Amino acid sequence: MKCACITIMGGLGNQLYQLAYADYLRRTHGYRCCIINEFGINQADIAGKDRTVRSLFTNLIEFFGFTYLSPESGSKWSFYKKIYPRLKFFEERDVAVFLSNKSALPPLVHTPKLHLPFIYRVRGYFQSHKYLSPEFIEKLRVFLERTVTLSLPLQRVADDVTERSVAIHFRRGDFLKYPELYNIFGAEHYLKGLEILSQEQDIDKVYVFSDDFQAIEVDLSILSEKYELHRVEGGTVYEDFYLLSQFKRYVLAGSTFSWWSAFCSVHGEDVDVVVPQRPLKIGTPNDSYFPPHWHLLQGEI
Repeated sequence: MKCACITIMGGLGNQLYQLAYADYLRRTHGYRCCIINEFGINQADIAGKDRTVRSLFTNLIEFFGFTYLSPESGSKWSFYKKIYPRLKFFEERDVAVFLSNKSALPPLVHTPKLHLPFIYRVRGYFQSHKYLSPEFIEKLRVFLERTVTLSLPLQRVADDVTERSVAIHFRRGDFLKYPELYNIFGAEHYLKGLEILSQEQDIDKVYVFSDDFQAIEVDLSILSEKYELHRVEGGTVYEDFYLLSQFKRYVLAGSTFSWWSAFCSVHGEDVDVVVPQRPLKIGTPNDSYFPPHWHLLQGEI
């Protein structure tokens, strides 16, 4: 059987893309997929509330039925490191989905002179909606239902959400460290998105999610002049993710974490999602981050 060794990296959003890609290889190519903790990422404290840590969510890997290898795997890890130099990087030469996405965040391609057949290394971010299957998303919803128990204050938020409510998500944190890669979206982006949604249906409340509320105080002050804002604070990573998935309407920016929450919305594809046409400073018109029924907000930030 062919085997793909897929490196896990980034935060929860990017890890989900990598797991979705592993699922894609398993479904469409018949690969046995092994998730590799090549960079020694620490396992996530799923009860923790620190949004700045890019942790490893091993319970997700296990839930989706993938083999997992890390430096703590003993003899299996030693064997993997021994064959590592002889592994060829996998490239989907015949799959248009991959080719349209690789221009923005390409995986590495390398073929050693002497390589093992039928075993491949895979490293990339794979931020394309085309790798996602309905079955993968539904299974992720099941995981959230089984894993997450909201605290009483957050349960009150969930109970108050209506189909007229809108969730917005601000990402700061590590985005500020890499200005050459990430666009930073402020109040103007969210005002445009909220205006689009309000033309379709009145907005009752706007719920704000963020990894750094202190950094967006000015933006929130501008938004509060027109909309009733409710900050969602105090939750764990999974609680925020689950709570975001309870909405039907979204204005999002460059965070894959928030994109995945919208993918997993309890309303399925019957969602209204506004996102930037260019979430990153690099990319091409052929990038396929978002499904066609999401609204792409044109123009610069």
